[in-house]
Amino acid sequence: MLGTFEPEDPNEPAVYGLVKPVQSYNPFYLQMHHWMAMIENMCSTQGWKNKLMIPFKGPGWAPGKPRLGYLDDIPHIEQPVTYWNPKIHILQKIYTVWHFAVILIFYHELTQRYHELTQITVMFCIIALLVSITSVGFLLENKPFALQFEILRCLLFFGVERSIAPSIIGHNMVSYDIHLKKYLTSLCLLLSFLLTKVECHIGQPCNVLGMCLPISSHIYCDKDNICRCRKE
Repeated sequence: MLGTFEPEDPNEPAVYGLVKPVQSYNPFYLQMHHWMAMIENMCSTQGWKNKLMIPFKGPGWAPGKPRLGYLDDIPHIEQPVTYWNPKIHILQKIYTVWHFAVILIFYHELTQRYHELTQITVMFCIIALLVSITSVGFLLENKPFALQFEILRCLLFFGVERSIAPSIIGHNMVSYDIHLKKYLTSLCLLLSFLLTKVECHIGQPCNVLGMCLPISSHIYCDKDNICRCRKE
């Protein structure tokens, strides 16, 4: 309709994604990375006029370029395309899928019963949901601090569940009793993983969860499942 149709070329397969792929599962970063890149671009651009023009121009614009930039500036795509996909242990995947399912149940309960709760309670429920999906992202990325963050998240979520249960205990006592038991069990399970796994040292294989213990920001598990020291 607008004269922009281009048939697919079998010699150049279509590639879907961003010009600068985002390598993160952090929901806050996924929502804000465009703004962060724009602010960084504004800080590095010379001249106040040029800085103020950046939000109104295309992402490829720079002083002296047309509004949308040049097509030649788009990076060349090399085939085959390698997609970002952090390797994590199957047990860690099962754990994140299980907790994401429980988060969905909690979200459904909140949307159905928010009118029975106080505004403060609803606010804490929303915070717990945001922290939970962020923790799931950290686990899928295999962040060095993911396990400690998940323990804090379980404590927060357990506290929120316990605080809202009395408000609707007459409506769904069995359901919430099950929820509380599930989270208490999950927390104990997580703590047992942390406390019972043997420490891994640099150059040794990672544990069964694909992690290196003790957890440190300087130690990570590489693609060959070996503990390595992160370069500063």
